[in-house]
Amino acid sequence: MTFHLNADCTYGYVFPVGSLETTLADGNLYGLVGPNGAGKSTLLKTLAGELEPLSGSVELIPSAPGLTGNSARVNAVIDSGSRASIGKIVHVAEPVFLPDLTVGEHLALLGRAAKRLPSMWDVVVDRWRLDALLGISPKDLSSGQRQRVFLASQLELSTAPVLLIDEPERHLDSSWQDFVADILAELAKRKRLVVVATHSSVIATRCNQLIELEPAA
Repeated sequence: MTFHLNADCTYGYVFPVGSLETTLADGNLYGLVGPNGAGKSTLLKTLAGELEPLSGSVELIPSAPGLTGNSARVNAVIDSGSRASIGKIVHVAEPVFLPDLTVGEHLALLGRAAKRLPSMWDVVVDRWRLDALLGISPKDLSSGQRQRVFLASQLELSTAPVLLIDEPERHLDSSWQDFVADILAELAKRKRLVVVATHSSVIATRCNQLIELEPAA
């Protein structure tokens, strides 16, 4: 999968945060960096098809099934129905959990949905140190524990070729940030397209390319 972006991105569909023309190719880890208000989250939402660009286009190449041509406008992919859009792009932002499920039940459900083998479950639980948390409700976890569970479920259990991640370092200490940076780099090496908005220098230094954003004047 490849993104081609040539657009004015917007915040709240009103204020442009700047023009950007670039191509993002799979097999790479891209970092969006800049101060608060520079438009990192807005750009991720535009790539995900959640926001329309003020002008221009965001294209996902090759096209999704059922769409014609060599590329598909991202909003067309999202709007065209579940069969065209499901599994193409995962946008990872604030932690969200299914109600009334323990951590273990939540991970098991997502693993089955992604058709992951049971052996993958053991790997994820071990490497993210989740064994002691499996029987606990996410609402009873610390903010750092919730972030680990959420990232494990979204990054490890998803099979989407495009991963868009917004500040994965939140609530994590430097050692866990380093671990997350390793995971993101590993995912990119598996020919997935990974774009991360981050304030973490630990994560930024692992990126193949940094895109620096500044607040619009």
